[in-house]
This record gives sequence, C-alpha cells and structure tokens, in this order.
Amino acid sequence: TVATLIAIATLPSHAGITAAGSSRVHVQNLDPSEAAFVTIDVYRQGGGLIDTLNVGPVPAEQAIEVDLFQTNLPRGAYAAIGSSYRDIAMQSETWWITSGGAVAYNDVTPATDVLVPYVARSHAGEWSLVSIQNDDVSADATVNVVVRRQDDSEPVVSSSYQIPPATSVTLDLGQDIEFAALGDDFLGTAQVTSVTE
Repeated sequence: TVATLIAIATLPSHAGITAAGSSRVHVQNLDPSEAAFVTIDVYRQGGGLIDTLNVGPVPAEQAIEVDLFQTNLPRGAYAAIGSSYRDIAMQSETWWITSGGAVAYNDVTPATDVLVPYVARSHAGEWSLVSIQNDDVSADATVNVVVRRQDDSEPVVSSSYQIPPATSVTLDLGQDIEFAALGDDFLGTAQVTSVTE
C-alpha cells in the first residue's frame, strides 16, 4: 500500500494556486519481473471514498501515468491510497495553467511522526503547503504540527488538527491565520505527529 500522507509544495507567491488546477499520478511498478495491477482509492479531502481507479497492467520496472483530469472525478481536493500485490511507488504532480505554477511530490511512507525538513513563509517569494492525510479508513487521527525556525529548537507555531478517517487537511503557511506568527522571510521545519495510532 502506498499512501500520500504529507505532500509539501513550496511555491512562488505568484503561482496562482487559488485558480483551478489539474493533477496526474505516475504509478511505478518496482517489481523486476512481474506486471502490477494497481488500485487507487480516491478520497475527498473533506471525507469519503469518491472513486476507485483500477490501473494496469503496469509492466515490470515501468511506470504509467493517470491523468485525473481525464477521469470522472468532479473538481475538488483529494487524497489517494494506491495498493498492489507488487511493490509500487506513486508520484503526483499538479499544475495551474493560468499562472504556469506547478508542484510535484512523492508518496510518503505512512507514519505517526514525520519531519518536513523545509517549510517557508514569504521567503524569497515562496511559501509552503503541507497536506496531512489520515490513511486509516475507520478512525479519526489527532495530529499536532510544530513549526520551528531553521537551526532553532523552540516552537514558533504549534497547532492541532482532528482528521476524520481517510481524509486530509492542507495547511497553507502563507494564508492560514494560525501561521501568521511565522512572519515574513521564514524558513524552517515542521514536525507532524499523530497522537493516535
């Protein structure tokens, strides 16, 4: 199983991410000799399984692309969990045609304690988005996020979030009011810890 637990995007401030974007997922079969059939469960960011995409066969040590714009998914923000009997990896990318902004991110191994090594707020014209996915399909997750300045152990911002089963939240360090204390020209790290298993 491959789940995108945290996807971080550090974008130019003019990226135009508030306009409609489009995403695609690259599915890679890591098996050296056998083809892979992959199931991608797509969940609304606000909750609920909305679709299951069946992908494959993906040839051994090859990748295929799933353009979500070409599926029947309605507009919205989603979390995806891919699974296969073979070892797989997924990479996602989103782009905004109106501005030329784009971001790519790899899958992250699901964990209860994750360090995001680079987050920014109004630093060299960039800010970060951090998406946190609860990959448990039956239980809520309580998540604490602690943001620290680079080379400093003292928290600048600490926030908690309740994430329903199989849903996600996206934190916008440039726009969300809880991160205003970071100020401008901020560069640091974010520690994401789930207090529930």
